[in-house]
Amino acid sequence: MIENLELSTCHTNAKIIADVQSGEIWIKGVICYDQRNLFQELISWMDLYFEKPREYTTVNFFVDYVPKSIVGEINKLLVKINGLIQHNRIEIFWYYPAEDDVLYKVGEDFEYFTKAPFYLVEKEAREELNKDRNE
Repeated sequence: MIENLELSTCHTNAKIIADVQSGEIWIKGVICYDQRNLFQELISWMDLYFEKPREYTTVNFFVDYVPKSIVGEINKLLVKINGLIQHNRIEIFWYYPAEDDVLYKVGEDFEYFTKAPFYLVEKEAREELNKDRNE
């Protein structure tokens, strides 16, 4: 049976969390140029997960920075998702700060290359939603 995946780095706050039970995959924090192995491990995990996936899977990007050297790794992840979308319900959420036009544009570029439903969401809007739910 496949286990949840939790990867992090010691020198940045980058994290990848993949939860089998919820079907949620989170990519968070500052992803640095030398963290390609995190994406390779995630893609390997996805191979196992999608043998018996949840009915609905979400991939959530909640990143603060994406260096050009990591764009290729995210593209590999999107190619993987494109290959799975025919037989699986997968949605992608790209969270960005309202004032950050660069991260918004990066999200738009990734959206162009994916076949899965792709949503650009302001981080502040997400945080307000969570606050409302907890009250």
